[in-house]
Amino acid sequence: MTVEPQKSWGIPLCCCLIAAAHLLGVWYCARTYSPTWDELPHMVSGRLHWDYGWFRPYHVNPPLARLLATTPGICSAVSIENPYTVSPQARPEFSLANAYLTKHSPPAFQWLVEARWATAAFSALGIFFSYRWAKTLYGGGAAVIAVLLWSVCPNLIGHAALCTPDVAAAALGVGTGYAFHLWLKESSWRNTAFLTLLLSLAQLTKFTWLFLYLLFPVIWILVRYGNKENRWRAITQFAACCVVSVFLINLCYGFEGSFTKLGEFEFISESLGGIHPKDTAANRFQDSWLGSLPVPLPYNYVCGIDSQRYDFEKGLWSYFRGEWRQGGWWQYYLYALAIKVPLGTWLLLAVTVYCSIRGNGYSAGWRNELALLSPGAALLVLVSSQTGFNHHLRYVLPALPFFFIWISQLGQAFERRHKIRWLVIASLAWTAISSLSVFPHSLCYFNETIGGPRNGHYHLGNSNTDWGQDLFNIKRYYDEHPEVRPFHLGYDQWMIDPRIAGIVYEDLPKTPQPGWFVVSVNRIHDRSGNYEYFLRYEPVDYIGYTTHVYHLTQEQIDAREARP
Repeated sequence: MTVEPQKSWGIPLCCCLIAAAHLLGVWYCARTYSPTWDELPHMVSGRLHWDYGWFRPYHVNPPLARLLATTPGICSAVSIENPYTVSPQARPEFSLANAYLTKHSPPAFQWLVEARWATAAFSALGIFFSYRWAKTLYGGGAAVIAVLLWSVCPNLIGHAALCTPDVAAAALGVGTGYAFHLWLKESSWRNTAFLTLLLSLAQLTKFTWLFLYLLFPVIWILVRYGNKENRWRAITQFAACCVVSVFLINLCYGFEGSFTKLGEFEFISESLGGIHPKDTAANRFQDSWLGSLPVPLPYNYVCGIDSQRYDFEKGLWSYFRGEWRQGGWWQYYLYALAIKVPLGTWLLLAVTVYCSIRGNGYSAGWRNELALLSPGAALLVLVSSQTGFNHHLRYVLPALPFFFIWISQLGQAFERRHKIRWLVIASLAWTAISSLSVFPHSLCYFNETIGGPRNGHYHLGNSNTDWGQDLFNIKRYYDEHPEVRPFHLGYDQWMIDPRIAGIVYEDLPKTPQPGWFVVSVNRIHDRSGNYEYFLRYEPVDYIGYTTHVYHLTQEQIDAREARP
């Protein structure tokens, strides 16, 4: 009598517990963060998509994440004014969000928390795909490491608590990569359908993933083209995948303006509009035979790509290591990753590279790992090449899961009882402790190379440090410290006037004056340079890692300003 081996539930249970802890942390952050710069425009745009089928607001990002975040069942109480006609250059979502907040605050804050749950669900989906891909390539121990690296990554924790599409893009990007891996192994129609679904959903989160339509055929040629028996079947299947995915993209937009002739678009970028006067629309294809061709994509999908090109072409002011520049730096994202990814994770990556060079037998083969690493590496190269502006590490956030899965091969050290497993344990512990030491301020995480999050503002700005998430903490400090009056506040109020939160304050002076001052690190490094004088004084308190509290006396000012 043959006894069938029983399936072990230890690894799946361990991964579920880790994922549950991650989601609990995300839930806590979602309830404590105040609205960040882009969230209310995303939420308002999502409701406009549902209520009016109007996809013009926030068209620089595809709508899937905000559609799910603002489904009528989640945000049924949100009321948005009727849409109106805007110019091709306008970004109506920000003015609409301001008007909405003025009308509906403070209930709008609670509705935003509800909208954030959708991003948390995407994070759970990303963990699942990471688990499956790591387990398929490297085994159960690797699956645990992949899940752990996603779950304790401070950048993923912070952004999973926001109503923005970055974590959705990470989850569906790695899911698409996993589906492509399965299709490479077996080009069946079932796997084709799975790949089609994931590829379509990825395109509906970020335009960045459009390059997968080109990258996947290249990988297939390198990995499977020599298999003459299935060559034409695979070509047919991928062609069908592309056609159906375009259909699904149109379906998500409700076929809004689908098959508009190319010459009828109003483009604002030079790439699509040609050289034309600033703040006007044009179309380089209007007088050519290409202008008569229908574009099989929604109108605002195409215009969203055009608007993104416009932003990169004109260049925006960017901050990097104390310098402001009209435009960006090619090394920005590499540097940001170096200081915002835990050092324990970097050590694990170094060990993985070492093991790959030494050939320790952990590898899943060059074909599998080419398919694994290519999307993440290509995304990093693509985004780094766009130097029109640099604001956010989150633009390369979707690349991280691919490298986490590759690192997870070190889980085999436990099964083989290699000595290296102790280094793996120490590195994972370092990553987790370093990340959790700043929780719930995970958006502000910086590793030990620059001295942690207290020094992050000297290196990066925007969502990397202060994205407006500490307004509620500022209000709490305001209520708990009545002696801090008059309350001079320098808050980077891109979307929200602190008075809406109940804070009565005076503006910051442009020269040192005696008194109490509560100042955002983004305001200290403001491009005007008006408030850099605060860097010459030591804060008396901190609000999270985004805001400094100063108490200046006339004696301090006289002594400090007298120095050369």
